[in-house]
Amino acid sequence: ILKEWQKFWSAFGSRVKEIHFNDFTGARNLWPGEGMAPLGEFTVQVKQSGWDGCVVPEVRPKLPIPYGGHELLALRKRVERYFSAK
Repeated sequence: ILKEWQKFWSAFGSRVKEIHFNDFTGARNLWPGEGMAPLGEFTVQVKQSGWDGCVVPEVRPKLPIPYGGHELLALRKRVERYFSAK
């Protein structure tokens, strides 16, 4: 899937205003790093392209209790690590 994402980004990345960021296995919308998506490799290309848009982490809700502030802050920090300059 990484090659397909890279082809897409090369062709359309300049038009992307928002990335809906999630990981997956057989299930989808896992927390980044908990699935098998090549998120790190993809974000390298995004950063190298100079893209400056919005990143929306998409995770499935934890039932029966929704995420609290502590968990949401942890999610934000996890996503920021993928997009921070290295």
